[in-house]
Amino acid sequence: MSDMPELRAGPPWAMEEMIYAEPGLVEPILASSAAVEAAESIREGGPIVIVGCGTSEHAALAGAALIDGAVARDAFEASLAPQSGGVCIGVSHEAGTEATLKALQAASYNGARTILITAKPDEIAIWVIAPRAAAP
Repeated sequence: MSDMPELRAGPPWAMEEMIYAEPGLVEPILASSAAVEAAESIREGGPIVIVGCGTSEHAALAGAALIDGAVARDAFEASLAPQSGGVCIGVSHEAGTEATLKALQAASYNGARTILITAKPDEIAIWVIAPRAAAP
């Protein structure tokens, strides 16, 4: 078990400090052309599922609270029982969380449009992937 972030008896919480340390991430993400495409995907309808692991799952929970009708799921569980159609949004800070990538792949094979939101040190991105045709 990791000792980071440290357990605190009260505010300021370590997560709160981590969020305040990254104020410059949101504007570039929302300004990207992929963000516009992602918004269009969400407007197309169908289920909206947001997946992540660890602190990225916390972000998925927050995202689901902000998007009407969206639900958050643990990425590993979503990879085992993927949604059909709609949009699956994965949150992965480093864009390499295996369970999150597998959840996106499984949703894509079930006809969902997939979106990966990430914030790498040298790259801030939203990747939008069109659904793949189901395997015969």
